[in-house]
Amino acid sequence: ARTAIYLSNRGSMVMPAELRITYAGGRMETVKLPVEMWNQGERFSYRVNGRVTRVEVDPRRALPDTRRSNNTWPRSAAAPARLER
Repeated sequence: ARTAIYLSNRGSMVMPAELRITYAGGRMETVKLPVEMWNQGERFSYRVNGRVTRVEVDPRRALPDTRRSNNTWPRSAAAPARLER
């Protein structure tokens, strides 16, 4: 299965992104996306092979962020995130 992970830049600064992706079965992968991805606009989609069960943006907390509460998918049952296959 192919899964698309959607990112959006909600601030005025553009930064590279690091994603920790967890797949069904427990396998984890860390991906570093360059700052140039934002040249395509305020939204970016990253496609992976496999069923994704969790995504965390900036897992090392290395970059400045005004709202870390929106860095993990799924956030909770009450606040669904946008992740499509």
